[in-house]
Amino acid sequence: MSKFYLYCFSGLTGLVLLPSIQAATDCSVVTQIPPTECETLLDFYNHTDGANWSYSKDWNETNTPCKWNGVNCGGGHVISLDLTFNKLGNSIPESLGQLSNLQSLELGWNQLSGAIPDSLSQLNNLQSLDLVGNQLSGAIPRSLGQLNNLQTLDLGWNQLIGAIPESLGQLNNLQSLDLNSNQLSGAIPESLGNLSNLQSLDLGSLLGSNQLSGTIPESLGNLSNLQSLDLGGNQLSGAIPESLGQLNNLQSLDLGWNELSGAIPDSLGQLNNLQTL
Repeated sequence: MSKFYLYCFSGLTGLVLLPSIQAATDCSVVTQIPPTECETLLDFYNHTDGANWSYSKDWNETNTPCKWNGVNCGGGHVISLDLTFNKLGNSIPESLGQLSNLQSLELGWNQLSGAIPDSLSQLNNLQSLDLVGNQLSGAIPRSLGQLNNLQTLDLGWNQLIGAIPESLGQLNNLQSLDLNSNQLSGAIPESLGNLSNLQSLDLGSLLGSNQLSGTIPESLGNLSNLQSLDLGGNQLSGAIPESLGQLNNLQSLDLGWNELSGAIPDSLGQLNNLQTL
């Protein structure tokens, strides 16, 4: 906010409007959250080119980080960070794993690059991890399978390579898994059939970006809560498993643009809730 100052020049008195200078955040005097969490936020701001974010209200300007744009606190800790569509750049810093009370991390549709840091596996309270629509590369960390409270994992529309980790099958509370339109290869892990709470599974591919191969696991028929299954645009081969006919809650099924063979199983005719095939 600007302030008025009274000046005298050559016997003339007048009001001059000058901008006030806002001091940078001093984490040592912050009381809303622990100093270490404040320092982690500042490291994240600096690491992701915060000066050029679309909207960075109060970041590194005030000593009340819980009022900074996209920061939500509870119980004296940072519990949510939502900076979607905000022109974040560079890579995600390892230090972000120190926000141990974080429940939601939403960094989708930015310009983040580099690898997904292993340190995110330390966020044991995380329920939602959304990194969709960036330029992230490298493999999906196996350590993400340690996030036992995770309900939503969205890594779609990046440049991730390699196989889908078997460890993701340990995320027993997961309701939505989206890995679409990356550059993933290899087989679909059988372990994904353990995700009994899963409602949406998207491993599809736009213009051949993902190149998953092998057969569709029979174990996907165990996903009794699944409502949407998208495996389209890959290089999957073999027959469509009869077990998919057990997905009684399925509303949308996309297996197109693969190399599947054989007859369409009669069991798919039992999917009474199916709206899109």
